Amino acid sequence: MLIRQEQIEVFRRDAEAAFEHECCEHLCHYQPVLAEASGVDSFRAAVRSGLDCARRYDLYKRAAARLYLELMVTLGGSFDTDPQYAWLAPVISGLRELPPAERA
Repeated sequence: MLIRQEQIEVFRRDAEAAFEHECCEHLCHYQPVLAEASGVDSFRAAVRSGLDCARRYDLYKRAAARLYLELMVTLGGSFDTDPQYAWLAPVISGLRELPPAERA
């Protein structure tokens, strides 16, 4: 059996969509007021944006990405660049030699 690159890409996209849905569900329970106030489409877009940001910091594994999203909805969408949270910068980006789970 030969699996073509196109098939692998379909599997990858399906897995990303499933994880995005799982994160949306989790965050709806984590911050229900925010989820309701922002609406489904806006909330899903924010989760997608947050997951993209998490990947840029190599926080791509499940637990690390979910923690990043929890911080995002708790501290604000730009918490990673917000000067009041400057103490987080070394942890998020400066300690890349540590595995993502340890940084999270």
